Amino acid sequence: MATDTQTQSLFSIAKDIRSTLPASVQDKYSTRDIHRTLAYLLIKSGDLEKNDTALEPTASGIDHGIIIQDDDSSLKFLPAAANYVCSIFYKAYPAFSPAVLSDSVLEGFKETGKVEPSFEYQGKTYKYTDQAWYEDSNLLSRDKTLWAEKQFSALFFNNNLGVSMLADIGDQFRSQGPKRLGALFYDEALKKAEPDKKKKLLTKLAGTYRQLHMPLRAIKLYEDMSSDEYALCVSVPFLTAVASAYCDINNNIAAKELADKATELGNGKQGIELSSLYRRIRSGNGTGK
Repeated sequence: MATDTQTQSLFSIAKDIRSTLPASVQDKYSTRDIHRTLAYLLIKSGDLEKNDTALEPTASGIDHGIIIQDDDSSLKFLPAAANYVCSIFYKAYPAFSPAVLSDSVLEGFKETGKVEPSFEYQGKTYKYTDQAWYEDSNLLSRDKTLWAEKQFSALFFNNNLGVSMLADIGDQFRSQGPKRLGALFYDEALKKAEPDKKKKLLTKLAGTYRQLHMPLRAIKLYEDMSSDEYALCVSVPFLTAVASAYCDINNNIAAKELADKATELGNGKQGIELSSLYRRIRSGNGTGK
């Protein structure tokens, strides 16, 4: 992360911050404690890499380097104090400030269960409106749009939502947009779901990938299933959705094999979608939906 603060090491920033703390806190924690804490939290959050030049010690001849471990053993600074120090740090150095959900997003979600995609980052507001993402009033590019959607979903996942709530939000985004957020929320729900909850989620996610013109992602859901997962989680609608994805890429042979599996799983019965799929396979039309 390239920022203007790289001309000043994180250790010297920690020194500046320590000078603003109450005397009682300064007595407890050294500059190096604050430095290590900031570095740990910033790396943990993904705002800095371990080799970022902003982490280098000052040219004082004293080694103030940090040791980053996989667990919390290197975090000597108490969490409550660390949060206080980081709030000062982010205010003084906004280039490092993390993205945060807008208060209105959380309030609206608590009141209605609906989500208005919006977050704040480095003094700017990112919002999905009129079927597009904007930075303040500026329309985002495709690459920045993908970044915004991943950023927003990651922020929401930090609220430890349950499977049902994640799925409901996924339903909202799939029907109202942005559909990529629907896929991200379904995928997160899948990671937490028990096998009996995965059947519908797999079907919804596969269908969303197809709507996004990403049939290979839908196929991968099927190909990545273990034998145990297949036995517990596969369903006729899911197999039908994946078979349709094979049709999307003009692989009618694989589509027919999965359609036959779906028919067998359904004891020979064919619903509307599966019957339509067979007609599509017979016609050799791999371009339609």
